[in-house]
Amino acid sequence: MTTISIPIPPDLSERYADPQELKTLFWRSFVLVEYQRGNFSLREAAAWLGISYQGFMDLLAQYHFSFINASKTEILQNYQAFSQFMNRQK
Repeated sequence: MTTISIPIPPDLSERYADPQELKTLFWRSFVLVEYQRGNFSLREAAAWLGISYQGFMDLLAQYHFSFINASKTEILQNYQAFSQFMNRQK
């Protein structure tokens, strides 16, 4: 696993009593952002954080992130494809 070092200004790092808390915050933020960018599925992101699928859904809600990871255009295209499929089944 790659390790990186990030300098944290003292006025920010002093807000956290435990460096592990800050490390956890950075890792969680990284995984959330990468999920939103489409680089992880819900299950992959949950696994990276060591939490359940439901736990990740709760985390998304806590940070006000959407669990829908698609653009409006993608959603409309999928809806149209589904509607066409359903109409052919009639």
